[in-house]
Amino acid sequence: MREARTKLLEVKELLSQGKNPTIEKKKHIPNAVGTFQEVALDWLEKQKNKWSDGHRATNTYRLEHYIFNSIGAFQIYEITAPQVLHILRKLEE
Repeated sequence: MREARTKLLEVKELLSQGKNPTIEKKKHIPNAVGTFQEVALDWLEKQKNKWSDGHRATNTYRLEHYIFNSIGAFQIYEITAPQVLHILRKLEE
């Protein structure tokens, strides 16, 4: 019970500072560093030997034309599920 109260006080303090507690928590996740675009380009590079040139080009095109302009500049820990869902819905159209 004491731990729950402590966490509640921490959340209230973050909120009073105008910070989003969820984002603040995500900042401390290992490997959650860099923008979405940086991480995605690194991932593409790691797939180079696993994919054909055509498959890599298709995925690079999709990221550049459909995703990077929406969330590419966001830090990984800032991206929310609703943002991803919004992008996916636009791709469905």
